[in-house]
Amino acid sequence: RMELRLRDTDQVAAAVNAWLARQVGESSDTEHRRLEALWVMQQHDRVDTELLRKVLDSRDHRARAAATRVLSYWRDRVYQATPWLIASAGDEAPRVRLEAVRAASFYADADEGRRIVQAALDKPLDEYLNYVIAETNTTLDRRGTARPATDDRMVRQIAAGEVDDSQIVPQVRAAVAQADATQLGRLADAILRGEYSPANRATALGEVLVASQGKGLQATVDVEAAVRRLEEARKSGDADSIVRIAQLAGEWDVKEMIFPLRDAARDPATPAAGVDAALAAMVRFDAPSASDTRGQFLRDDLPAELRLRFAAAVASSSPPQAVRAIAMAIESGVGPRQGDVLVRAARAVLATQTGLPQLTQALKPATLDADTAKLLLRSLFAAEVRTGPLVESLSQTAGIGGPTEPLTAQQRQELVRRIDSQGDPHRGQWIYRRQELNCIQCHAVSGAGGNVGPDLSGIGVNSPTEYLLDSILLPSSTIKEAYLTRQVLTGDGVVVRGVQIDRDDQRLILRDENGREVVIPLDDIEQESEGKSLMPEGLHQLLTQAELVDLVAFLGALGKPGEFAVHSRPTINRWDALVEVPSGIRWGELTDPQFAGQFESLPDAAWQGVYSLVDGSIPADAIPAQFRERSVGPALLRGQIEVVVAGPIGVRVDGASDARVVIDGRRVEPDGAIELKPGRYPVYLLISDPAEVQSLTTEVTKPSGSPAQVTVLGGK
Repeated sequence: RMELRLRDTDQVAAAVNAWLARQVGESSDTEHRRLEALWVMQQHDRVDTELLRKVLDSRDHRARAAATRVLSYWRDRVYQATPWLIASAGDEAPRVRLEAVRAASFYADADEGRRIVQAALDKPLDEYLNYVIAETNTTLDRRGTARPATDDRMVRQIAAGEVDDSQIVPQVRAAVAQADATQLGRLADAILRGEYSPANRATALGEVLVASQGKGLQATVDVEAAVRRLEEARKSGDADSIVRIAQLAGEWDVKEMIFPLRDAARDPATPAAGVDAALAAMVRFDAPSASDTRGQFLRDDLPAELRLRFAAAVASSSPPQAVRAIAMAIESGVGPRQGDVLVRAARAVLATQTGLPQLTQALKPATLDADTAKLLLRSLFAAEVRTGPLVESLSQTAGIGGPTEPLTAQQRQELVRRIDSQGDPHRGQWIYRRQELNCIQCHAVSGAGGNVGPDLSGIGVNSPTEYLLDSILLPSSTIKEAYLTRQVLTGDGVVVRGVQIDRDDQRLILRDENGREVVIPLDDIEQESEGKSLMPEGLHQLLTQAELVDLVAFLGALGKPGEFAVHSRPTINRWDALVEVPSGIRWGELTDPQFAGQFESLPDAAWQGVYSLVDGSIPADAIPAQFRERSVGPALLRGQIEVVVAGPIGVRVDGASDARVVIDGRRVEPDGAIELKPGRYPVYLLISDPAEVQSLTTEVTKPSGSPAQVTVLGGK
């Protein structure tokens, strides 16, 4: 074809027609040759309607899809273009239907294009068709009057129960795009009444919820059906369904559900996520019954954890009730496994304007145990409250700030025994990631994290429990040789402390506790001595003993065979998340080549570090909180790779089916690859619906035979 492209069009067309005339029968070879001939005609921009029709009728769906794409370019010169595209939109093969819908996006007449899209809705949808339908509808809406919000065929089909379980999610996803409040209510009712699998029902309700939030619409819902499904979910422990039904009730102000939601929250069998969602919905209702129901969580004899979850939910609307609930929970006793819930409740209160003084007035630190005081201090530190009467009194109760009494030999032996027998490395991993402990800022795991201290990826292989415990309790007693520190007094009276990186006869280079390299001329050094560990003394004082046990157990598991082994897969473990989105960004219109221009020049303050778990996955709570709320918009993550040897590479994303990957201004399709030259490249990952992400893993791949050599970059 490349050679024929350079030849005279009339001569080529005549030769192609003569070649086609010699083809006999309807074999697969003949159909393939017709397609090749069609592509030659396309290259010469010679419209051949008869040949196009034959390829559109091919038995091979790949040929039909290719012909449909050719028709998309010839549509203005083929008299029957729209009827033919409507027929392709109803083809049995999804790829053919996708090409037809894509062709509709080129129509200047929006109503004509919508006829093609509508034809595709009669067949099963998948995530690719959903995406193309949504993009095509958006494009057509910009060209003409918006589609009417009256009942359309898809909403009627779903409402009539004509959509089976395998198609309910993609059909609802397409239907909500232009649905009004009435239609959203009908869709929710159909989902609740229909006999769908719990997982698909929850996902479909989530689609309705996102649409209503994005459009600012409230609808009515079949309360009886919602209550019935809520009860079923409670009995089966189906957290996702409880969460979605509760969120819908809160968003649409379904006050009739306050008592079922209350009962779900108080049911010990309800999963924690369901309890939180039920409470969050319940506290949104503004009615006398709602006020009385909230009061029940303060009057009734309830478990401490439930009171704390209630406090976290009610804090933004009623800080006094939240503070009272926290005080009551502490008075009844907060167990070692309820610490995270206490911290979350206290942080929710501190996020309000009056939270700190109310908490200061309500709490009596002298009556608290040391572990509870530490948990509250962590909440204050996370809220950037590091001074004041409450901090001082809690510090005194927690025993923080004064000298630490060393463990006796017996105490140390007992603690080691407890770590080995009871320590939970899974809980320890979450403790390690806590912002207030700052572990990740100094230590890397699988290359993700700071370089102030040693990489911990394999520390558990050769380190006994006693050593790991001492490295936390007495960090200066276990410094590895490569991390010995120097303390320098300069001629200006400045004290610099850090790990020695390099030294010659002219200057000393230290890496300080923030990971910065400081160059000090030797002539400017007044005094120099060996320093203590850069790891702060007494950091363990912010931990309860149970948390210390779990943290050391996690360190001891790192690198050993099992869940915490160092994996060799090239996953991107270190990301930057965009937290300060530039004004005027229209995500739907952003082309792939624009990514570098839009985001590479942003200051560091616009980004927030995101780190993976040991297995290479990014947990949902690592994505900045602002993007985990529905209807906020997409989340943008930026990783980095270095290509050492040129070649094609791909990127596989697990956990976000709608993720868009862009490298070097080019999109990397899910099963595709792009050619990259040697150099460093940012990897952009745009997640359309971050609120749906539970866990995200991104791995760099190479097609078979690719010579490319790629290093995934990590760091702080």
